[in-house]
Amino acid sequence: RIVTGAYRAIFASKAIGYGYVNTIFRTVIGTTLSVFLTFCTAYPLANRKLPARTAFTIFYLIPMFFSGGLIPTYLLVRSLGMLDTRLALIVPGLLATFHILIMRNFIMTIPSSLEESAMIDGASFFRILVQIIIPLSIPILATIALWVAVHHWNSWFDALIYVRSHTKQVLQMLLRRIVIQDELMALDLEMDEVMGQEDITPRSVEAGTVIVTIGPIILVYPFVQRYFVKGIMIGSLKG
Repeated sequence: RIVTGAYRAIFASKAIGYGYVNTIFRTVIGTTLSVFLTFCTAYPLANRKLPARTAFTIFYLIPMFFSGGLIPTYLLVRSLGMLDTRLALIVPGLLATFHILIMRNFIMTIPSSLEESAMIDGASFFRILVQIIIPLSIPILATIALWVAVHHWNSWFDALIYVRSHTKQVLQMLLRRIVIQDELMALDLEMDEVMGQEDITPRSVEAGTVIVTIGPIILVYPFVQRYFVKGIMIGSLKG
């Protein structure tokens, strides 16, 4: 009874509902845009005929070693008018140099003869991209998507800095308040009344909140696991 009562109390919380909506929005939109932009960046860099290819690669490598820091990033987000918006949780981390390099190295393993043969047969650039390059790149696309999705789902620090509205907070920020700061009122529940009726303990609510917040991302992993090892191994070994 304690377990089921704790879950009923958790799912009755409006804060959990807001957290799920914001976290799912952030994860889906952020992952989709990040994978798309990473592919659009990595594919040209994988082309050995690209002019100034080395210079472009070095350009993308620089932020990997030197970042602007927290304060300049905050000032930039504020100047763009993204404070207290969901965009502040997505836009600053859309492109990661490491992801670009891993995807670039994977695409370089695709034989260029496939593209040349398709061109000889009259295939357009768009058709080659859609019917040859993207299907062969599914392992690395799934790998990068998994990394980005897990990052977005688990992130809370940027929400702590950029978001103030209660209705825009993400699940992990809510979980942090409950587990670390021991604030069960973060769930917007009348805990005295709930625990009196359902014999719920604060610890059962904390444990249930942990399961509720990590469950969806754990369920996704088995569907991309078969691509994960292949994508990371080939993408990291090819220079």
